[in-house]
Amino acid sequence: MTPQELEEQLRQLGTDWPVPSVADAVMARIESGLVPPPRRASWLRRRAVSLLATAAVLAAAAGTAWLFGLGAPTTLQAQMKQSLEKSRTAHIVTSKLDDRGGRQRGEIWYERGRGFRAESRDEVILDDGRQQWAWHPGTKESELVIARRASRDGVSMIIGSLQFGDAPAGSVRRRAPEHDREIDGRSCRGFVVIPPAPQVVKDNGSELVPDPHPPRLVVLIDADERIVYLEEQRQVDGRWPAGREVSVAYDVPIPAEKLAVALPTGGRVINTDRALEERFPLDKALARGEADGLLFAVHDLQRGPDDMFYVVSSVRGTAEYLKKHPPKRRRLNLQVTILDVADQGDTARVDQDGSRAALASAEADGVHYLWWLAVRRRSFTEEQGKRKPYPDSEPSVTPSLEVSPGKIRVPLQAFHRGSPGAELIRANIDVFLAADQPVRSLAGLAARARHDTLLIQAPGAIVSLRGMLNDREMRGIAPDQITDSDFAKEVSRQLVWLHACDKVNVTDPGMMPPRKSGP
Repeated sequence: MTPQELEEQLRQLGTDWPVPSVADAVMARIESGLVPPPRRASWLRRRAVSLLATAAVLAAAAGTAWLFGLGAPTTLQAQMKQSLEKSRTAHIVTSKLDDRGGRQRGEIWYERGRGFRAESRDEVILDDGRQQWAWHPGTKESELVIARRASRDGVSMIIGSLQFGDAPAGSVRRRAPEHDREIDGRSCRGFVVIPPAPQVVKDNGSELVPDPHPPRLVVLIDADERIVYLEEQRQVDGRWPAGREVSVAYDVPIPAEKLAVALPTGGRVINTDRALEERFPLDKALARGEADGLLFAVHDLQRGPDDMFYVVSSVRGTAEYLKKHPPKRRRLNLQVTILDVADQGDTARVDQDGSRAALASAEADGVHYLWWLAVRRRSFTEEQGKRKPYPDSEPSVTPSLEVSPGKIRVPLQAFHRGSPGAELIRANIDVFLAADQPVRSLAGLAARARHDTLLIQAPGAIVSLRGMLNDREMRGIAPDQITDSDFAKEVSRQLVWLHACDKVNVTDPGMMPPRKSGP
């Protein structure tokens, strides 16, 4: 099992949980296996989680059978759903520690019959019961995109946004009166959930060892059998500092402005049913080019650090090619089929002219989209653990894509699908940028890609962020299952791997290129 799978298992850790009316009796006399609930493959459920990645702690209490009497909810999802449905309003607050030790806060306001609003640092979602809008706060007015879709069951979407998931059996559950306390004047009972002994990968990557910082979950339940507080903890030096936290207040006043339909000014509204087409219309592409029956387009181009370039490109068949070679529809699952036309590839790769890191990919209606970074190659050798440019007299570096000030030559490539042994088709397209266009940070570029993919999730579209498991092996990441900062780390891992591929192993001095003789 990889470190990422282990970490995901911890995040998705859960347990069954009795309501207060039968808690003591159940805890005293019942040992029961856990039964994970079925998981629906809903694009709305996947989509909603992005707004509150901070609420991932709720996954630690989800997915397993509740030990109730007859007629009681059988899962934590059902219990939370019942609590919201029988409450007039609810205010949910989530928080998690960021890399600097501060807390990132997210909030949801819900009113039965009116809708809900969810706010986090990365996203705002507003649902009035008929339509739903989503956008990213802090975006410049000229770049703001507002995604619009039909409303769905608000309660179910809120439950989905809290990221309930499956859980392994074997968790230890115990009453924890030391955590009893009053919340908003109501007495709440505390419980502690201890997962099966988790393991992590040893520093040398060779084996699994017990986690030196085992996790646990503190849960508070009120007299009405409602979950009102959850806190994720990890043991550090004998202490249990708070990690992620979630609190729920029921039947509280909701400020009128929170549910008012007031969209940011200047934003471009797109319909998610046509999200890819509206986000990246072909007639507004920065540049286009054809090669061997394929039509390439560059839709976005940004300067990145270290002379990198951020690219959003697409490929589709030309009208003539599609007429001669009608694409076949291939079923991916029960809900989605795709047209097999062309593919740009969605993995990190090294080429003679440079490397590329794959950030995200999407596909709909026979068009393949790719978000990627063009990276310059810089050859090096290692001596005593230190990198040295190679050759040291004139280090080998691939040319910049900026062939002249403001003129960027973007190397695009794709292959025809459905053709065994199909060759890679290449096309160089010139795009003109202002020479003084600002350089965006790697974190900013990663967030830009993630925000795009969040907005364009819709029925019929295949959308995925790309992460790296290990050398040469990539994995798909649902954009609503990761934060901007964590995705930036995934991109950094790709760059580390790509730069490592530039290492030159020189074992025979005779193989070294001749040095240029100086005066």
